[in-house]
This record gives sequence, C-alpha cells and structure tokens, in this order.
Amino acid sequence: MTESVNWCSTYDIGRAAAVQFRNPDEWNGKHMNVIGFTGDLDSCADALEKVGGFPVKRGLAVPLFLRTLVIGKDLHYMCEFFAGRMNGPGKRGTPEDFRKFVPNAHDAEAWFRHQIGRAHV
Repeated sequence: MTESVNWCSTYDIGRAAAVQFRNPDEWNGKHMNVIGFTGDLDSCADALEKVGGFPVKRGLAVPLFLRTLVIGKDLHYMCEFFAGRMNGPGKRGTPEDFRKFVPNAHDAEAWFRHQIGRAHV
C-alpha cells in the first residue's frame, strides 16, 4: 500500500498526556499532535522485518471495503481521521514537531522493539 499516513503509538499518547499534565498552565487551551512516524504499510513491514529478523508478508489483513463490517466503525473512523479523509484536516504536524516534547517518541522500529520487549517480560 503506497499511501503514507501519520502513525502514533498508544504509549506515546500517554507520554504526551504526561507532558501536558506536568505543565497545565502552558498547555491549557493548546493541543499536541502525537505523530511518531509517517509512512506507508510497506515502511511498517520493513520495520517489522528489521526488528523481528523474519520476512513479513505484505498486504492488508482486512480489505478496506470490509473494515467497517469486520472490525467496526470506530476503528474505521479512527483510520480515516488519521489519514485526513474525514471532515477536518486529520492529524497535522510531523514526527520532528512531536519529538520537541517527547524526544524518544516511537517510530515504527521503536514501536516493534517495545512490543517485542513486552512479550518477553
């Protein structure tokens, strides 16, 4: 899949919230775009191959036209929002912008390393 979109890790969402909670006066009325990685599905597969050390089959697990039926509307709408296709701009910014607040934000490789580390605990 060649469409490049913005990705964020749920772990980074928590770290972004911690930054804001530590400085409520600075963040009151402001927002932070949590973007750890911008890339397509092939970029994610490449990262998993590198971190995991095994080949990754490329392709969507669920075709887009079935996403709302199989997985649910909430996930479909979240994907559409992050891709910028819903009413509004979607997530704007860059991973570099986010790293000003969370310097060690997860790109795809870091996210896979984090998940693999959790599996061995």
